[in-house]
Amino acid sequence: MSPNRRLGLSLMAFTLLMWGSLPLQLKILITKVDPVTLTWYRFTGAMIFLAAIGGRSSIRNLRAVSSRRVWILLLICGTALTANYLLYLKGLDILTPSTAQIVMQTVPFMVLGGGILIFGESFGGKQWWGIAFLVAGSILFFNQRFDQIEIGSSFVTGIGFILLSAIAWSIFLLAQKALLGALNSRAIMFCCYLTGSILLAPLASAGLIFSLPTMFLILICSATLIAVVSYLAFSTAMRHVPATTAGLTIANIPLVTLLC
Repeated sequence: MSPNRRLGLSLMAFTLLMWGSLPLQLKILITKVDPVTLTWYRFTGAMIFLAAIGGRSSIRNLRAVSSRRVWILLLICGTALTANYLLYLKGLDILTPSTAQIVMQTVPFMVLGGGILIFGESFGGKQWWGIAFLVAGSILFFNQRFDQIEIGSSFVTGIGFILLSAIAWSIFLLAQKALLGALNSRAIMFCCYLTGSILLAPLASAGLIFSLPTMFLILICSATLIAVVSYLAFSTAMRHVPATTAGLTIANIPLVTLLC
């Protein structure tokens, strides 16, 4: 295995641990903070953090971009990530963290398909085994919940929000993969968080943070830090591993959530 591929897989594993533990923090936070305000806090905090640690290099990187295609992809990235955050919280408010993460496993299928169709990536025998286990695990999980699947039920509504969130996240991941040839990870994520912060600012209750208990403030800081570190690690990993491998790595997130 090449050093670059080993680095990419190590960063994927690190991201896996952070994304697997995040739903538990968010499930607590949405008991007191609405999805729009919570997402705005996370995006604004992440944007400020990125500006502090590498704002100048990100701006230089963005100034060097003259392609209209890149700017369109950046807008798609930011809008899709914002939709992913909001829709996921709406679904998480209804479902348990483990159920939400299982439904999010539609993402690997979409990312795998995108990697093959858009980027022309190969798909080998071991990866087919990964798909088979993913399908089998999803069937076994929902086999115990078929009695809850009724049109109009809160369970179905929650699943609908999470599925829409999964579509938005898949669009973000594939657009990000396309951007990595022109921009560095920090520049991409800075633009995404800036876009989300601007879109949500008119709807967010910014002053709510002053009335929250200390524990909730700590959780907001933790969730914001995860938003920065995990996506930087993931986008860096995407430089060294195919989108198909990234998609199968994401499929293991529910295992971390269940363990947590």
